[in-house]
Amino acid sequence: MRIRNYFFCFTFILVCILCLLEACPAYAQDKTDEQFYFLPQGKNKGIYRTFEEFRNNAPSIPFSALIIDKEESVGIFEDSHVYYQLKFTDSLPCSKQTVIWGFCDGNAFFISRSYKFDKNNLYDRIISSGKVIFYESTEWQTVSSSTMLPMAGGGMMAGGNTRKRFLVAFIMDVNTGVKQRLTEALVREIIADDKTLSLAFEKEVDKNRVLRDYVIFYTEKYPGEVKK
Repeated sequence: MRIRNYFFCFTFILVCILCLLEACPAYAQDKTDEQFYFLPQGKNKGIYRTFEEFRNNAPSIPFSALIIDKEESVGIFEDSHVYYQLKFTDSLPCSKQTVIWGFCDGNAFFISRSYKFDKNNLYDRIISSGKVIFYESTEWQTVSSSTMLPMAGGGMMAGGNTRKRFLVAFIMDVNTGVKQRLTEALVREIIADDKTLSLAFEKEVDKNRVLRDYVIFYTEKYPGEVKK
């Protein structure tokens, strides 16, 4: 974990230096004529029925609930991922099976793992949003019998065929709501219009370890921009 933190700090410093260079005239990249409108800066509290409601910051279902954060084990080495549930203290905000997309608590955005409302729905928090939306969720995968699993108290053992939850990173197009798994090729496509970030990314030795970092850098650099 400490090595990963050092690695992240080094990557962050490198990108910051390149971004400062970009601000100089000699390094300034060409601007396009593409038009944008911007998501409102404030976050309106409520439940979104559709992606369009989220994109327009216009939830149509008001609600009052406690947000409960829970952890689930993911991966072979039992890392943890935080997910969220809503605990309603009053009546439910809508009927069961109402089509929903997610919700906002006034501070952050959350995507529902189910596209129909239920009081027991699970939600994942959006980590960053700008030209693209980035978040992480989990999914079940089968671990083969050849995979070695850690034992309580140390040591490794052959796990056999079993199903475990794994962390999966997703990118969503802020114009269409289309969701894709985060891959090296997709990161290249996303940051292609930023020459500085693209150059820094190509110099990375282990690109898979910094995919999420570059997406976050990009969305923070271009916050809330959406194509008309």
